[in-house]
Amino acid sequence: MKTFGQVFKEARKAKKMTCREIADAIESTIGHISDLEHGRVSIPALSEIEKLEGALEITDGRLMAFYNPANPYQEKDRYISTTFLPDGRCIQLSTDSEDELFQERLRRLTIAIWSIMVNGNSPEILTEAWKVEE
Repeated sequence: MKTFGQVFKEARKAKKMTCREIADAIESTIGHISDLEHGRVSIPALSEIEKLEGALEITDGRLMAFYNPANPYQEKDRYISTTFLPDGRCIQLSTDSEDELFQERLRRLTIAIWSIMVNGNSPEILTEAWKVEE
């Protein structure tokens, strides 16, 4: 069975769209699109799936099929940043904020926490992760 990221990437490539074009179309970042494709983040919220299907002109609901209304992390207007540890545990940070700068900081913090837990990096990288150019 294919993952959300695999199905999404196949659809993007079939439309001959770049990650940048998708990111621009849904007002996201290239990093987030890449994270979606590679399974470094969880299946996005309903509103983001709707945007992705719109940008890719998907009418058969192949991305929407991954939506699970019973999952509180897929609430309509919630930004979730998720990463998985090698042992199967996951780190999830979420916000109701629509501020893209804050969402990017959240994404970077999630990756920094992963790096601390998996690679033993210094917690000082959290400070660097929070710094995003405005």
